[in-house]
Amino acid sequence: MNPIASTTYQARSAMATDQPVLVEMIQQMAEESEGKRLDEETLTGGISAVFEDAGRGAYWVVSDESAVAIGCLLVTTEWSDWHNRDYWWVQSVYVQPDHRGKGALGVLLDAVEESARQAGVAEVRLYVDLENDRAAKAYHKLGFGFSSYQVMGKKLNE
Repeated sequence: MNPIASTTYQARSAMATDQPVLVEMIQQMAEESEGKRLDEETLTGGISAVFEDAGRGAYWVVSDESAVAIGCLLVTTEWSDWHNRDYWWVQSVYVQPDHRGKGALGVLLDAVEESARQAGVAEVRLYVDLENDRAAKAYHKLGFGFSSYQVMGKKLNE
């Protein structure tokens, strides 16, 4: 796939060689957003599993003008029997603090959206913590809106 670019940022599908920086960024995201330090071995295994089995999802990265990855996200799929098409879920979103508010997230999400359109995806979805107003505002500015659904969960095997 062709990378999506701006004058400052470029987004592309992540490669296996991006795994170390993905571990760093997702670890940072967990610390910033939830105050959690993830188990390094578990996180590394979780990221590797995506590269080993494309059915689990796909990572994307956004790089600065010097080709250094400064942000990432993970796309997973959900089948919609109502639409006979996939929904794409965006998760594990992270942009380094010094690049926030400068267009990096927009370039990254635009690349995912373009790829989703080409794949015939029904909708791109994401969830945001109810207390993360800054992220909600950023997503809203990029065209995302709140749905009529509320995400619920039940923890198993912890």
